[in-house]
Parts: sequence; C-alpha cells; structure tokens
Amino acid sequence: MEIKVDAKHDYEAQAKFSRFFVFRGKYYKTKRLLFFTFLFFLTCYVIMRLIEGVTIGYYEPLYLVLMAINLILIAVAVLIYFIRPRIFYKKNGLKDIINTYVFREDKILMTTEHNGVNGSMEIDYAALLKAYETDQYIYLFVSTRQAMLINKKNIDMATLSKLRALLKSKLPPKKYIHCI
Repeated sequence: MEIKVDAKHDYEAQAKFSRFFVFRGKYYKTKRLLFFTFLFFLTCYVIMRLIEGVTIGYYEPLYLVLMAINLILIAVAVLIYFIRPRIFYKKNGLKDIINTYVFREDKILMTTEHNGVNGSMEIDYAALLKAYETDQYIYLFVSTRQAMLINKKNIDMATLSKLRALLKSKLPPKKYIHCI
C-alpha cells in the first residue's frame, strides 16, 4: 500500500507550526489558553497595584518587579507568536516549497521541490519521535525541533483515514497523539 500526499510549505503553515511547537502536546490549546489567561490576569493585577501606588503615593518594589516580569512575558509571547515565524520563514527561504510524501509500509519517501532544486530522502518509521494530529495539520517530528508538516485540507477523507491507520500501526500508541 502506498499513500501519496503533497504539502505546500507556506507562511501560514510555518506560523501554525511555530505556535503549536511552543505548547505541543495533546492539550496544546488548553495550555495556550491557560498561559494567556494567566498573562492577562497578571497584567491586570500589576496595573491595579501600580495605580493604587500612584493614588497613595507609595510604590511597593515587588509590584515593579512583577511589572518587569510581566513585560518580559508579553515580549516573549509577541516574539514567539508573531515575529519568530516570519523571521524563520524568510531566513530559511521556505517560500513555496512543495514536499511530496509517499508513505509505504516500510518507510516514508520525501521529495522536495524549490526553485528548480530537487531533493529526496527516505525516513524509517522508527526514526519518527512523535506524530501530532491537530484539526488542520499532521506534524511528524523527526527530531525534537524539526517536523514534517502535512496540511489536512489538501487530503481527501479516504486518504486521510488510510494515512492515520498507517501511522497508528507503525508508531507506538503513545507516539501518535491526536490533539484536542
């Protein structure tokens, strides 16, 4: 059995991967929501305490430290969510790369086309660290920082179900993670 999937690597795919990468795991949406909720309430609390300090004429040094930590967290969040994906996308020349994956029983064949340059590689299923399936993408991690991105909107339902079944049969149960 052979399953062929084409995946175009565009900015949207890179941005979604970068954002998924930060909180990756089965409950990545919940982790992200908790982080930003915490950040929001911390910001509100610190601002209220600083306003209170202005009104009574005394600043508690602890709240100035909390405000500095809060500003750092906000800067890191903006960097990770908005700036880093764009820099990585431009720096690595990822525009309009087309990857073709052929999933066979024994290995995955990957072919890349970009600006007239072609490349290919074979990957054994044992080399995959984890596979995460989100509502839009399947990420096949070949290292802790690198993954193959497969956009599910380019795959028909029959092919997608075959691909899921193949990946689940080739990977241990805890390595194929369907994210909620």
